[in-house]
Amino acid sequence: MRTVVLDSQIFSNLQRCELRVLLRFEMDLTTPDKSPSLQRGSLIHDFFAGYYGHRLVSGNSADWIDCAQKGWEVFKPKSALTSLTEKDINNLERSLSQYVEMWRYEPMEVLAAEEPFSLLLYESEEEDLRIVYVGVIDLIARAIGGQEVKVYDHKSQARKSDYLVLDDQFEGYAVATESNLLWVNVIGLQETLKPHEKLRRVPLSYPPYVLERWKKHCIYWVKRYLVDKENNEWPENHQGCNKFQLCEFYGYCTAASDEARAWKLQTEFIKGEKWDPTKVLENRE
Repeated sequence: MRTVVLDSQIFSNLQRCELRVLLRFEMDLTTPDKSPSLQRGSLIHDFFAGYYGHRLVSGNSADWIDCAQKGWEVFKPKSALTSLTEKDINNLERSLSQYVEMWRYEPMEVLAAEEPFSLLLYESEEEDLRIVYVGVIDLIARAIGGQEVKVYDHKSQARKSDYLVLDDQFEGYAVATESNLLWVNVIGLQETLKPHEKLRRVPLSYPPYVLERWKKHCIYWVKRYLVDKENNEWPENHQGCNKFQLCEFYGYCTAASDEARAWKLQTEFIKGEKWDPTKVLENRE
């Protein structure tokens, strides 16, 4: 059976611009340097993988000092491999240290950290099609002695902004964990804000109806993508050029001719590692 495996990155970009899907996920093109925002986000996840991962493997017996030490053991060597400035790295360290200090006595029982999942969204023998959605849940935990399980997603923020319930990544996590509540664990990087102002846990509530609509929404976009791919049609969406930040392929799309586009692809981009959503499942026991 024909199987399509996608993650939140591919799905979000299907809606943002199919041409970008072709360039980034079909042709594997990328810029030589990773953007600072992506590098900062990766380092925050690295720290928490060590911090909460150590608490998990210790059977939730490790104290916050030992957990923080494990977090820094992951963070430090990886930060040295980035192109971030010393000021950027110091600011990250300051915000993460403030986070540890704020939540050091939290009675949390970690149930899973960096937990991969695979979700069957659709299967039809008639259409010869199976759609599988994969991803990684940053943190699943509950209060010690409590019953309520909470799902968390770590996010860094250079400036304070709100998070929406209608977010494909969050909706996918809620469906995968069969949870109607997700917490965004916000690590603000604003130097002028106090810790309690920039280190927030934002709850997002999901009625079952909304999650059912998300599944149908996802299936629709995958089917549309398959038709366009078969016809070798990759429509541009100019409303997606500046979503959060300017698309790295903007210069390519504004080139004056096919020859100019080809030249830009050769000189401004490199062939990156193949984007494989199933890689997140490799460490699953």
